Amino acid sequence: MSTQRTFWPILVLLAAVLIAVGGARAQDELVVRTSSAIDSSLLARHHLSVLAVDGKRNLYRLRTAPGASGAALSAALGGESSVVTAELNSRTSLPAPVKLDQSTVSVLNQSTVSVLNQRAVSGLSQSTVSVLNALVDMRSAQFYGSTVISGYVNQPAMRIIQNDAAHKISTGIGVVIADISNGVDPNHPVLRGALMPGFNFLSNSNDISVFAGLNQSTVSVLNENADLNQSTVSVLNQSTVSVLNQSTVSVLNGLPAMFGHGTGVAGILRLVAPQAKIMPLRAFSLDGNGQMYDVIRAIYYAADQGADVINMSFSCDCDSKGLRDAIAYADRQGVVMVASVGNDSSRVPLFPAAYLTVLGVAATNFDDSRAAFSNYGSAVSVAAPGTGIITAFPGGKYAAFWGTSFSTPQVAGEAALLMQRGFRGYWVDWSILRSADEVESKGAGLGYGRIDLLQALSGN
Repeated sequence: MSTQRTFWPILVLLAAVLIAVGGARAQDELVVRTSSAIDSSLLARHHLSVLAVDGKRNLYRLRTAPGASGAALSAALGGESSVVTAELNSRTSLPAPVKLDQSTVSVLNQSTVSVLNQRAVSGLSQSTVSVLNALVDMRSAQFYGSTVISGYVNQPAMRIIQNDAAHKISTGIGVVIADISNGVDPNHPVLRGALMPGFNFLSNSNDISVFAGLNQSTVSVLNENADLNQSTVSVLNQSTVSVLNQSTVSVLNGLPAMFGHGTGVAGILRLVAPQAKIMPLRAFSLDGNGQMYDVIRAIYYAADQGADVINMSFSCDCDSKGLRDAIAYADRQGVVMVASVGNDSSRVPLFPAAYLTVLGVAATNFDDSRAAFSNYGSAVSVAAPGTGIITAFPGGKYAAFWGTSFSTPQVAGEAALLMQRGFRGYWVDWSILRSADEVESKGAGLGYGRIDLLQALSGN
C-alpha cells in the first residue's frame, strides 16, 4: 500500500499485553533462506547445523558452532550465491503489561464489590462502568448460530464502530482470516463453527488448542460450569483482574502470562466478521514466547493456504529482511495484512505494522482519545477501540482485554466485510482509511482516525 500513513460461567478481566517479537536474540541461531536445497558443503564450510527446515520455502533454522559470532556468520552467508537472506533468529519478548488506571484498581481491589451497583463503583469512569456492566451481562444471546452472552455482543466498543449496522450489509461470508497467535479454545461457543484447520509451527502439527501443555486439573477447572458469585472481584496480579468465585483464583493465577491471547483475538474476529472463517496459526507459546523463524513460516503458510486477511497482533523492534520478504510475498497474493503498533506509548515504529503494505492499528478509548498505552505516529494507519474489549476466554469463558492486540482484529474483521463485497488488495486498505472518523486534534498520531464499519461499507 503506497498511501501515506498520516493519512462466565467464569468471568476474567485481563489487562492484556501485546506480544512483541524481537529484542533478545539467540546468538547461536540463524534464519536462512536459500534459492535451492541447502548444500551440505555450505553447512560444513561455516560450521552450521540444521535445527529445522521448511522445504517448500528453503527456509532454514540453523545453529552456529559454539563461540561463533552469529552476526559475522550472517554477513558471511550473504556472500554465498545460493543464499537469499541470512539473519539472526530473533527471539520473542514481552513488553511491560498494560496497567489498569488507579481508580479502577482501587475499586477492583476490594474483596466484595458488586459491579452492577453504581454506588459501589462511583470511583470508576463511566466507560469502565459500562465495560463491567457488559462483562457481567450473562443473558444468553443468539449470534450467527452460536449461543453467547449478551455482554459480548452488545459491548460499548462495538457500538462505537457500528458493528451491528454493518452486519446488515456484510458478514464476511466466504472470506478467510488467518490469525497468528498462541492457540485458541476450539470448543468455545463463540468460535464453534467459525474455525477452519490451522497449523502449530511450534510442534509442526495441526494441534492449535490453547490447552496443549496445561495439566489436566487446570484444564478441568477452566472447563467446569460452576455457579459463580458475580459480586466478587479479586485482583490476581499486576496484569490480571478477575471476576470469579474465590475457589478458582489460585488456578487462574498460575496460568501462563499470555494464556487466552489467541482465543481473545479470535473472538473479536468472529464478532466483527461473524461468517468469515478463521485460520488459527500458532507461532507463539502460551507465555508469549516465540521466534522469527516461526512467524515468517506462518505468513507464508497463510498466503499459500488461501487466507484473504492476516491478523498479526504482535510487533517487532527489528526490520527483519526475512519478515519483509514474507510480507511482500503475501501482498503479491492479494492478502490484506493488519498488525498492532505496540503498547509502549511511543512514536517508535515497530514491525510489521510499519511496513507500507500493512495496516498498523493503534488503540483508542471510548471517547475516541488515544489510549494512554498505545503507540502512535508514522506506523499507524488507523485506530480502533482497545480498552475493555469483551471477548472469548478459554474454557467457554469471557474476558475484557486492554491493548492494541485487541484493536487489530477489529480492522482485520472490517477488511473481511469489505472483501465479501468484492473489494480486493489496495481498495480494501483505502476503503478502511478513507472511511475512518478523524479523532483528537491533528497530529495525534492516529493515522486516518478511528474505524467506522458502516461508513466503510456504505461508501461514505
